Amino acid sequence: MADTRNDPKSTEVENPRKARLENEQRLRLVRDEGKPKNTVTVYAANGSIRRVIRHPSGVKFGKSISEGVEWPNDSFTQRRLAEGSVRADGPGPEEVNEIDPSLNVHQQLEAAYRTKTQEAPKDNGGKTTKPPQSPPPAA
Repeated sequence: MADTRNDPKSTEVENPRKARLENEQRLRLVRDEGKPKNTVTVYAANGSIRRVIRHPSGVKFGKSISEGVEWPNDSFTQRRLAEGSVRADGPGPEEVNEIDPSLNVHQQLEAAYRTKTQEAPKDNGGKTTKPPQSPPPAA
């Protein structure tokens, strides 16, 4: 029987696991090379939201509101962009109202949305508005 240990034509690999992992890594690089990145850089709308919101994949925001993070461009991200809790156009304003840290996460989110959606009273140029009056009773 012929000795194939020193034969250069032999296809035996000393570590089959390492060869398999290298092959998988090479295939992954080729497969992912032509694909466009399906992520979006998002920024928190304000500091309150930055502290409490994260993507379901586990990606959290950084320590500063000016730090953007890469989120997958999925339905969760699209809903957060539509409701305004995250922005794709750059960092939002600095923290305006401090949210009570003793609240649970859901209560903190509700408080953050309330402060975000509260509108300042509209200035009508100093005019006073009268409530609508009911017509006088018929005689």
